[in-house]
Amino acid sequence: MATTIQTIELPKKARALDTSGNNNHGQIYSGRGLEFDGVSDYLALGSNVVISTGAWTVGAWINIHAITEGVAHSIMANVSSISTGYIGIRATGKLSIWDHSVAWREANTVLNLNTWYRVLWVYDGAGEITFYVNGVADGTGVLATANDDLHVGYIGAINNTPQRLFNGKIANFQTWDAAFTQADVTYDYLNPESLALNNSGTSLTNSNLKLWYPMQDGHRGQQSYILDGANTGYIDKLVDRYENAYGDIEGLEMHPSTASTIIHPTNSNIIFNPYIDTTISLDTNIKYAGEQSLKMVTGSGGSGVYSAKENANDRFSVIAGVAYKISGYIYRESGSGTINLHAKTGAGGNWDLGATVISPSSNETWEYWEAYYTASVSGDNAYLLIVDTSAAETYYLDNIEWGPINDKNHATTVFYGDELGPQGTFVDGDLTGWSLLSSATNTTDGTSDYADVTTSASSNAAIQTTSTFTTVVGRTYRVFFDRITGTQTLACYIDTSSETISSYSATAASYTLDFVATHTGHKIGFRGGSVSHRIFLDNVSVKEVGVASGWTDADQQLHIPQTALQSYNELAWFSGAGTVDGYITLDSEIATTDNDWSLSFWVFHQDNGASYSFIFGKNTDSKIIALSNSGNAYLSYRETGGTYYNLSDEVLPYGEWIHIVITATADTSMTAYVNGVAKTNSSMSDTELTFQWIMRGYQNMNYNILGSVNEISYYSDVLTADEALDLYNDGKAKSALEASGSAGLVGYWRNNGLSEWKDLKGSNDGNKTAGVTETILLPAGVDSSRDNQGFIMNRQRDTSSLNPSTHPPSVTEVPDFGDLDFGTGDFSVECWVQYGFINDSTFGLTGSSLNVILSTGLASSSNSEGINLLSTASDFKFRIGDGDKEDNLDIDPSPLTVGNWYHIVVTREGTALISYVNGAENNTMTITSGINVSRDEPLRIGVDRGTVGRYYKWPIDNVRFYSKVLSSPEVTRNYNAGKGSHRN
Repeated sequence: MATTIQTIELPKKARALDTSGNNNHGQIYSGRGLEFDGVSDYLALGSNVVISTGAWTVGAWINIHAITEGVAHSIMANVSSISTGYIGIRATGKLSIWDHSVAWREANTVLNLNTWYRVLWVYDGAGEITFYVNGVADGTGVLATANDDLHVGYIGAINNTPQRLFNGKIANFQTWDAAFTQADVTYDYLNPESLALNNSGTSLTNSNLKLWYPMQDGHRGQQSYILDGANTGYIDKLVDRYENAYGDIEGLEMHPSTASTIIHPTNSNIIFNPYIDTTISLDTNIKYAGEQSLKMVTGSGGSGVYSAKENANDRFSVIAGVAYKISGYIYRESGSGTINLHAKTGAGGNWDLGATVISPSSNETWEYWEAYYTASVSGDNAYLLIVDTSAAETYYLDNIEWGPINDKNHATTVFYGDELGPQGTFVDGDLTGWSLLSSATNTTDGTSDYADVTTSASSNAAIQTTSTFTTVVGRTYRVFFDRITGTQTLACYIDTSSETISSYSATAASYTLDFVATHTGHKIGFRGGSVSHRIFLDNVSVKEVGVASGWTDADQQLHIPQTALQSYNELAWFSGAGTVDGYITLDSEIATTDNDWSLSFWVFHQDNGASYSFIFGKNTDSKIIALSNSGNAYLSYRETGGTYYNLSDEVLPYGEWIHIVITATADTSMTAYVNGVAKTNSSMSDTELTFQWIMRGYQNMNYNILGSVNEISYYSDVLTADEALDLYNDGKAKSALEASGSAGLVGYWRNNGLSEWKDLKGSNDGNKTAGVTETILLPAGVDSSRDNQGFIMNRQRDTSSLNPSTHPPSVTEVPDFGDLDFGTGDFSVECWVQYGFINDSTFGLTGSSLNVILSTGLASSSNSEGINLLSTASDFKFRIGDGDKEDNLDIDPSPLTVGNWYHIVVTREGTALISYVNGAENNTMTITSGINVSRDEPLRIGVDRGTVGRYYKWPIDNVRFYSKVLSSPEVTRNYNAGKGSHRN
């Protein structure tokens, strides 16, 4: 047939390319998305997030499973009906946007079902919206400028009723307050593992990225949160002035009630405050200590300056609940009074930052100052007041910065897994899968599509599932059911009426019951009151809470190769689930006794259902660091006698990464810093901590924390406020080895997933227990050296290697196997690989003594097939077999170090098998004659074809197969050619 040119539907980086010329390209199975079921799944941001009132861009990878006739399906919507309404897919199958109260605007192309597309909505801020599909413009439309603001409250639905739910998968959702250029659009499509910020020549900046949900985060099965990857650190500074001109005070104006004089160096006629009648006088003597600055001469009290935009009626907008940082430099020429800093929103707002002293410690010296606060109310009239309250002062201000920090908008999933229970729609009263109890009877009239069960007078038991449905201990499940009608209270119970039970009124309505699984199989049942009556029941459903319904493939997508091709963090996740919970235990305990000490860490926690979550402690020792729950979530210290002291006077939010520093002055006081802000200094007579467990305190199986912890550092002295702030580093975790205050550093542990937590300062390593079975993935962020939550990445890509994840697995296949069918002939296999080994029992699977690096068949211990390069707990291994015969060649580098790169080559010539490590011969053997490695299987990188397990976690690079025997000089040459990019 004639050659045709087709539009490329996949990003160019979606495959692992075979560079030998034989086109045996590998296909990457490592993209991750969330699956929305079109019935109940969506994401909620908790409040309406204003993205832009001008130009904006919305982008996502989407895969549509189904479209309901006549219904538009939402990708993104705001909380109310204002602005653009919502963005999504119309019933026509085209990209669309609702221009509120005006009309639909839609793209040109009808999208195919079950196909991944990169889609963008780009608004220029002047009325035109452009749709893009896979990097190509796909039509335009005009928006009424009264409706063009972009607000986001939901993803996958238009409200929490919910309505117009999306049915399919979504990944890498982004919103920007700038319009993409065509170059940005093209780069965004061709580089799915990267942000358009990395496009050479782009005008996009970090602060333009307002929301970013890669949807690769979370842990397999229980994805109950979606972390916003945008805005780590300082963003969108409201004030960033005084750097370019003498006394340039753009952004500041006189406070209406003060008698201050603002002195401009060159123009006495400039009036900076149209709000009041203030004359600016001339003073050229303003350059102090080589700085260009703003000179302030205050009165004896109530004098100062406050911030605004270019006129007094257009001050800054702040958002309630958002943390803000204010910083700058001060130079006092004369005076000794107290200078205070205040921040307020609106005339009727609260002084969220009040009477914070910024007075320098000495005169005629430039000193840095900073303060943090959380806005209590939202408003567009925020101002910063710098005021002297005690004496006349002459001082200078420079480099004042004010803006939100860590302005993240984490989303909450409203997701449920696959149906677990029996058929519960009861068509014509059919009770298949259910049993009648205690003489209850079922009325089936052939017309009522619900269960009509009559209970006996002697018992209120009625109906129960015949068999159990499978559950996972510690996970949350929800029972849905409809009560059609009734006259008495209805009860839903789990297993037995004495276990988990909840009563519901006689009102006909939809109801739910949540329960946490205590074992692996449960039954559900319904009963009535104490007298005989009829129960009318329908649409009974049991689903796991917080689960995308297609995890078997939603986390292993072909065409959105995010994780494997970029750096990322893999962190251990702690389930908080009693007997199955795991924790980290240090090689040896640290006992502070009655000495000074400090502890720094980042924590992500959720309510575990218990009164407390223990973070640090030791078995049988009650001196611990904890978080309270039950809606309070205070940071607490539990002393020897069992008394809890609140170290934070503010509630710590669930579902966010929080930085905490605790300092203890021996048996006197403790001070807690939360995100750099000192919270409470509690006087106490006991400040001892016994520290051996991480993510568990004393008392086995009690109060285990649900969440994760990272960047833990312990000090034998008291960190200062500046040192605590340096560790926080504006929301981007700073290495304790590099941060100030490291002189007293004793131990430093970083969460690196499921392997040993090395002490990066000393030798007191942390070791996971068997219960730590899950990890969370945090993709690369805006800063290429950190993930999207601000942590230094533990899986940093430093070559073009595959960087697979074990749990969930990343798998690469070479589907065209014909050219690799070596049979009984000679061949050579070569690759670069970082050594590592994890027993599969770590993940709750059947234990295995092998991890598979390369396989053309099966790496079984009894009936291996094909060619297999493996790692074990002590070495590498090369195994070949034909299902009946097999041979094993041990490959034992010296030294063998986890995480180090090794160049491995194995050659077969007849019955001679030779291995090489780093260019030198390592081992030889004579294999069984006649072994035939021909197999009708693809080449798999990172796993074999066997049952779940044996996945390889560490990077693999430069995989090569040869239909000849490489000579020793050729092996050495290849090693020398690759060692420069595979340094240890």
